[in-house]
Amino acid sequence: MDCRKAKKRLQAYPGRELPDKEADSIDEHIRSCSGCAQAADESETAWKILGELQMPEIIPDLVPGTLARLRRQEEESLLVKLQWLLAPAKSYAFAAAVFLLGLSIGVPFGKTISNTYLKTGHQDDPLYLEIFQDIPANSVGDAYMKLADESNGGINAHE
Repeated sequence: MDCRKAKKRLQAYPGRELPDKEADSIDEHIRSCSGCAQAADESETAWKILGELQMPEIIPDLVPGTLARLRRQEEESLLVKLQWLLAPAKSYAFAAAVFLLGLSIGVPFGKTISNTYLKTGHQDDPLYLEIFQDIPANSVGDAYMKLADESNGGINAHE
């Protein structure tokens, strides 16, 4: 037997887990090869140390406990994924709620303002608001009002 084959079999050799013929072949090789003899001694020492070790305490609920923990982690992971998917929906719902609130406040408020500033008899003309009467001469607002007056045929003459 050559060194390469012997070294492959040395792990099973000290425990005599090899068939007798193979174990005898390794014994013969170890007597003639100092490198393999040293490797066999190291392997035998390792087996002795392993044999002296105490068996670890067996925890009866290790497997069920581990499986339960894995299930909990999987459920938590699903909840995190679900929250991530629902996050945009929360934002859209909040935006819609703010929009509806603004609309419900703004419409009555706008009606109140428009009714306050419309002159009697001109409720259908949005350009004839009292707030536009105080526009300074030669301003952008004044130019706009003059253009509006011209396009309406001079109906809303601005002072």
